[in-house]
Amino acid sequence: MGQSSPTSGTFNNKHLTTYAIMTVRTPSLAIRDDTDDCGSGGGADTFFGLRIASIFIILVGSMFGSLFPVIAMRYSKYVKVPNGIFEFAKWFGSGVIIATAFIHLLSPAIDELGSDCLSDAWKGYPYALALCLLSIFGIFIVELIAFRWGTAKLEKLGFVYDAHGHEAGAHAAPGPESLAQDNIEGEKDVRDLSRVMEEETSRGNDAVLDSPLTQILGVAILEFGVVLHSVLVGLTLAVDPDFKVLFVVLVFHQTFEGLGVGSRLAYMQKHLPQAYRNVSVYGALLYGITTPVGIAAGLGVRTTYNPDSTTASIIMMSSPFSFFSKRCQVKALLLGLSLFHCAFAAIFDLSELSWSLKNENGSIVVPGTVPSQAHIDLLKAGVITEPLLEINDFTQRWVWMDNWTYTADLSKFFDTIQPASSDQTLLVFYGLDTIANITFAGIPIAWVNNQFRQYVYDLTPHIPAAAASGGNLTVEFKSAFWYGLNVSSRPDAEFFPGGNGVFEVPAARHYIRKQQIDFGWDWSPAFVPTGIYKPAYLVTLANESDASSITLSSTPPLSPSGSTNTSDVIFIEEVAVDIYKLGSSFNVLPDQSADWVVNVSLAIRAGASVEAPTVQLALPELDVSSEAFTIPTLNGHANETVWAIVQWQIPDAVPQRWYPHNLGTPQLYNLTATLSLPTSSPTSEPHKVSFTTRTGFRTIRLVQLPVPQSDVTERGLTPGDQYHFEVNGKEFWSKGSNLVPFDPFYSRITTDRVQWVLQSAVTSGQNMVRVWGGGILQPSNAGTAGGVYAFYDLCDELGILAWSEFLFSDALSPINPFFLESVEPEIRENVRRLNRHPSVAQWAGGNEIEGIVISTNQSLPNGTIYLDQFVTMFQDFLHDLETSESRSVPYTDCSTTKGFLSLDPYILRFDNGTSGDIYGNSERFDYTATDAFDYSTYPIARFVNEFGFHSMPSIYAWEQALLSPEDFAFNSTVVVSREHHNPAGSLAFPNPNAPEGQAEMTLAAEQWLPVPPFLGSNSSIISGSAQDNATFAAWCYTTQVFQALTIASEINFYRRGAGLPENNLGGIVWQLNDIWQAPSWSSIEFDGRWKVLAYAEERAYRPITIHPFWIPEAENLEVSVMSDILGSDVQGTAQMTWYDWSGKVVQALPAVKFTVPSLNFTAVLNQTGLDTILPPGKGVQDVWMLVNVTAEVPGGGTVTNENYFTPTSLGNVTLIDPEITVNTGYSYEFVLEAKGGVAPWTWIEHPAGTVGMFIDAYTGSPSNAFYLIPGIQKIVRFIPNTALSTVQDPRPIDFVVRSLFNNTILDTGSKVETEVAVDEVQVISISTVDTIGHAPAKPYFPGHGHDGQIPVVPP
Repeated sequence: MGQSSPTSGTFNNKHLTTYAIMTVRTPSLAIRDDTDDCGSGGGADTFFGLRIASIFIILVGSMFGSLFPVIAMRYSKYVKVPNGIFEFAKWFGSGVIIATAFIHLLSPAIDELGSDCLSDAWKGYPYALALCLLSIFGIFIVELIAFRWGTAKLEKLGFVYDAHGHEAGAHAAPGPESLAQDNIEGEKDVRDLSRVMEEETSRGNDAVLDSPLTQILGVAILEFGVVLHSVLVGLTLAVDPDFKVLFVVLVFHQTFEGLGVGSRLAYMQKHLPQAYRNVSVYGALLYGITTPVGIAAGLGVRTTYNPDSTTASIIMMSSPFSFFSKRCQVKALLLGLSLFHCAFAAIFDLSELSWSLKNENGSIVVPGTVPSQAHIDLLKAGVITEPLLEINDFTQRWVWMDNWTYTADLSKFFDTIQPASSDQTLLVFYGLDTIANITFAGIPIAWVNNQFRQYVYDLTPHIPAAAASGGNLTVEFKSAFWYGLNVSSRPDAEFFPGGNGVFEVPAARHYIRKQQIDFGWDWSPAFVPTGIYKPAYLVTLANESDASSITLSSTPPLSPSGSTNTSDVIFIEEVAVDIYKLGSSFNVLPDQSADWVVNVSLAIRAGASVEAPTVQLALPELDVSSEAFTIPTLNGHANETVWAIVQWQIPDAVPQRWYPHNLGTPQLYNLTATLSLPTSSPTSEPHKVSFTTRTGFRTIRLVQLPVPQSDVTERGLTPGDQYHFEVNGKEFWSKGSNLVPFDPFYSRITTDRVQWVLQSAVTSGQNMVRVWGGGILQPSNAGTAGGVYAFYDLCDELGILAWSEFLFSDALSPINPFFLESVEPEIRENVRRLNRHPSVAQWAGGNEIEGIVISTNQSLPNGTIYLDQFVTMFQDFLHDLETSESRSVPYTDCSTTKGFLSLDPYILRFDNGTSGDIYGNSERFDYTATDAFDYSTYPIARFVNEFGFHSMPSIYAWEQALLSPEDFAFNSTVVVSREHHNPAGSLAFPNPNAPEGQAEMTLAAEQWLPVPPFLGSNSSIISGSAQDNATFAAWCYTTQVFQALTIASEINFYRRGAGLPENNLGGIVWQLNDIWQAPSWSSIEFDGRWKVLAYAEERAYRPITIHPFWIPEAENLEVSVMSDILGSDVQGTAQMTWYDWSGKVVQALPAVKFTVPSLNFTAVLNQTGLDTILPPGKGVQDVWMLVNVTAEVPGGGTVTNENYFTPTSLGNVTLIDPEITVNTGYSYEFVLEAKGGVAPWTWIEHPAGTVGMFIDAYTGSPSNAFYLIPGIQKIVRFIPNTALSTVQDPRPIDFVVRSLFNNTILDTGSKVETEVAVDEVQVISISTVDTIGHAPAKPYFPGHGHDGQIPVVPP
């Protein structure tokens, strides 16, 4: 801001000096009596109407300035503000605040306190400067109080501030855990320890500019100063005679100062817990109203208050608070300005460099980003379209057949280097995909070939010359496809028969340490991506330590979003936390009463030599801390890693145990580690670095020991080996799904997407996910080891176990030394990184390879060669690596295995068993339609870790992938091209085996359900008409219904097996999530939409479930109740009722009271012969049975469940028009009723662009895909996920309802219409009518509903 020319006669400085002042009288100096010359009487009374209007005008400007940044940041999906504009406004507003402090406050104060209106005593000393100095002392006192008080308050929210005032944010990377002796000394010490801020579970691309605590307290100080002066500036405006000019200036000032305040409130809100996110809004509102309040107050006292009086000059200009309030603002701004790391960056984020991406011949050069992958950068540059569209997995093959180079100018980094500095510099890559040469300023640094490793290189020798001459950082990626072909052609490379697991890309993937799914699978595309797919940094280590303290913002190795400017002495490259029972190991069972051992291993690189460093551990919630353990001397050589390993013993009873969510509380604790590094000065305090990691106490076992003879004789169990999990010594039923990668391109996965998938699993009753071995090693969180998004942290918090696997899948593995040399550090790093997570249930050596090698051994004359290689790799090599790094997590050789003959030494069983006994676990994939409900085709197993059937995604998912209306058909070229089952086994396109997969879905649906038409005007003979779209949508839904039917049947069969001789204690469905929009086995689509299967799984996975088991050959019906409640019997009532298809009750069987034991079942009905089973006079096509159960679960309240039995295929039944009506109320509540017949598998779909689930309005349980019976309402509510939904406020009219009955009317050319009232509460009447005589239906694309029309199915 500036001031007007003195000749203008309209404005002078003193009008802007009054608004930062509080009224504090200074009695020690004489005050000259007010005279007319010095301004007596009241303030100006001109422009009274405009002064009143100014209240509202300035209110609008202030509110806009302060609220806009907050709203823009919170709703960035909808309020698109370019970063450049946002940054300009923010810092321009900051400039307004600073200018106010230095230009319009201090200089006018000097003038006013030298006024002739004051006595001579005021002129003998520069009181304005003295009072300024006094205000500086005052601000430090206030800051001290504010930070101490604020710290105490914010600590309750999970934040911490270190006492030395240093920012959070040093650095680190992932690390080894060594198994030391069990002679451990520890002590319990009650201490007052601060907790470190818990890391956010969601970190997107927005920069985290500073530690949240620093921002929160800084913003609080800023807000205090601004609010203080805003009231007083309003007071001045109300009475000043030079109103008009001052009014214009203050509108400008308040608006842009509001932007400065609002921008910091906006950034602060990202770091607050959800419950406190509105604090930023309240702060913006407070700023907006303060000046208008001051104006109103000034108008009220305008006849008595005179701003030009002697008293006003002294009071307002001499008050220490005049400087105090504005210095509050300047201090807060300096906190914010410190976020710009101009001079020195301890961790320099390589994403801040200007990157380019080019192909090998240089014909394509586009901007690059980090983290990213070539496809994503080509997409951003407009070179390619979205890879997941249409047939782009075929048309974009040229991308992965080329070599790609990422290059960045290092000038911005070199600007941070201090000349002649002896600091040391590390280059850290948390993930490179996959084959690359790294060059720094023209100097070759390394060649890498493993996607699953982190890489740290010492650049110190190269920094001086590079900084002087400049240069680039270059990462030159080689095509993984060509690399695989080359390396497998080496003379010493092993030969593998039959292509060795080629699904699509024949690249010898078994030689490439890269995500195996990248080369294609029978449900996945092959994009073979490449790039710097995780964050990367240049880390500068100081050459000496000082007496400061640093608190890291996350568990090391740290990967901040943005550079940091702390002065760091050490880089923590790895952290391993292994918590186990004293004396336990892979071979020794845990004693549940023994002490806990907390084994912490740190890999440290140091920039300075440190003698006698120590580390101390603490659990603040439990008020316990360890002694200060002395760790090895740090030699100050950054090219060397020093391992520090400490073990702390804690009594068993001190912590509560972590349990999966359905078995107890997933209790987590903050484990704080503080490193104390003595400085070179013996009198100085040591340099301290601390961090907090979330972990839990639990024991987890995969029990594969022989079945005790006592269980064989007393319980009637089949002999052989056990296979089940135990947590904290308790066996339980493992219910869950197999998890695949969330996206073909890791770098664009977000925590919101992952959290929704995992939360969906928990909501549907699952307690385990299997992290499939053909995918990626999932991260802990975004801020650790370059995670990009959170996974295992979420599993810990949600209480869901994560069966984890090393990344070998469906292919025999080489054991060449050059290959194992890369695998060893990969395994060690990742076992150590994930040890701390109580959710990790086991490490399996790979996926399905044991079965492949057994088959190879039996089918090839030289098959023993491959069996021996398997033993070397999975029995010996991987086993030894895993068990040397972890005592808490069990190991098994393969996802599906026959177990072991011996545990110590570890010797696999293979086919060495007794006939008739049961060993290991099992799978089932049977695509013969007639076998779907044939229990004789289900495995009799201890545990089934893969079983599933594929289905189409919804029409809404296809909308995301298809562009042409003609493509929306079951057998269109594009749809079939995305069917990868059975896989092509080569680069052939379209997949020649796709018709097999399409046929499996259609034949199964035709066998068991009423199906849409195959031929005719509305068939897959493509026309793009509305009726064809309806047919396609109906087929998508119908395949999902069959998928749900058959998988629910299997789940219940295996649950019933817990009480049978096989003692089945686990079923893991294939699969949970999708990697793209295509036919797959998933229960959740790519964008997060629940399939029918997800709701069916929820019913089948409830603690108490009821299911009709029907054996048509024997005409036997058994209705059983299953329980997975631990430790107690459950009592309840079962009800079985026969209905006809009109909805009339034909026969209600007497209610059955039952008791079901823990992990067992009880039959509540067992009848044989149709004459006995069916109601008198009824045939199998005439009736169906509703079975439901109500039970009281100890400690869990009332549990209800229902299921449906039809004695014949639904395809054989003549369904009656259900005439469904839907009443929609508030909060997306839908009341569904059938006015005609029964509507089997009634399905309500939410519109395109929305993600969420439907729940029962009364019980809160997920509810959809049910039988809607006349006279029995179903009330469901849609619960949206606002973080993933692109449509935040969907219209009820865009929801769609359908049932299997709708399939029957598509053959007749009928349509479904809906009339909607325009009231607040909409009444939707849904019925079927003949289309003859009506105009043709409009083309319909789901999610874009027509006004006044809501279809039951897309018409």
